Amino acid sequence: MPAYSNLTEALGALDAKLKTLEDLAEANSFLVSVMRDHEAELKAMSEDEARRVILLLAAEIYGPGGCKAAPGVMAILEQSFKPVQTAEIIAFPGVK
Repeated sequence: MPAYSNLTEALGALDAKLKTLEDLAEANSFLVSVMRDHEAELKAMSEDEARRVILLLAAEIYGPGGCKAAPGVMAILEQSFKPVQTAEIIAFPGVK
């Protein structure tokens, strides 16, 4: 019985990894489509605006109620395009 249990666990882990890979492939496909279909508009936007637009387009497709609702894909895209928080590095003043 223990071998069966380990095999079941291994297959479950493999299934989860394959689902993640499938979600990544779908997210990449979406991004290629968005860049192809909206290239000029996205290039004209600031980085933050472009991120927001991409997430809005993704939510229409993969969000709850979207035509291809997929929480895993949406989570990947949200992680990839969440607002970036940066900090400006303040240099020490030079010694005179």
